[in-house]
Amino acid sequence: MPILGLLGTLIVAGIFWYVRNRGAVGTVEDVVELAGEARRAPRRMRFKRQANIHPVQQCEHPDELVAAYAAAFMEMDGLPSRDAQQASVASLSRLYNTTLQDAEELQAYGRWLMAECGTPEQAIARLGKRLYKLDGSGSFNNLMSVVSDITTASGGLSARQKEALGQIQSDFRIQ
Repeated sequence: MPILGLLGTLIVAGIFWYVRNRGAVGTVEDVVELAGEARRAPRRMRFKRQANIHPVQQCEHPDELVAAYAAAFMEMDGLPSRDAQQASVASLSRLYNTTLQDAEELQAYGRWLMAECGTPEQAIARLGKRLYKLDGSGSFNNLMSVVSDITTASGGLSARQKEALGQIQSDFRIQ
């Protein structure tokens, strides 16, 4: 009889544990899916690593550099808000005439490029120089449009973001 009581208690505890942790399983699956998406982003963009060349220096498309700059700009003060991320995706989609899904992939690739630079500050410096070298001032308006949309969505500029704008000014040789 005590064995049946113990067995019943274990069954009830198992059911309780399952019902309670059902939502956590979905959350873990979402995190694993995001990690996989970030890992696959460079492959989808047909990135091929070359020895002794930084990934930013290999980048030949201004839209990818603008997306990476936007990712670094958003992360200047920690993790970006959902509104800032959505504004960045919408802005990239509008500027480069892509679907929202393609703009999200572009943003994921941009985040990967930013992560390859180390910190957002290092990414800002490296990406700005590369963007100017690649396209001159041709991408400046697109870059400023994305930064403006991010700033509007996040509620204003922080001190570090103001420094990043100063870096843009020096990279693009604006007086």
